[in-house]
Parts: sequence; C-alpha cells; structure tokens
Amino acid sequence: MCVKTRRLDVARVCLGSMRNARGAMCLRNTSNEPELEARVATLAIQLGLYVSLRQLNFEALASS
Repeated sequence: MCVKTRRLDVARVCLGSMRNARGAMCLRNTSNEPELEARVATLAIQLGLYVSLRQLNFEALASS
C-alpha cells in the first residue's frame, strides 16, 4: 500500500514492523535522492512488488 500511495514515511514504519532491515537500509540510503519515483521504486524492489514497479515506470514515462 505504501508503494501505491507513495508514503515513504509510513513505509519506514512498516519496514520496521516487518523487521525488514535490508529494505529499511535501502530506503534510508535513497533518502538523498531528489526524485520521489526513484525512492518509491527502491521500496517496490525491496518488497518484491514488481507489478507496482512496472506501473510506476509507465507513469514516469507518461509524465516526461
């Protein structure tokens, strides 16, 4: 749900509750990334949400 809504602050809490240390670390490492789509894509990859990742890619291509 955090990927669809692009709420990375909620994702950080959820990753902590899931005890997903790798996902939390990757999200923390991309905090300096200026593009929101890149940070959301990193989250989607870590959670294995490849369908959502593909949808994000199409949305990014459509907006450019």
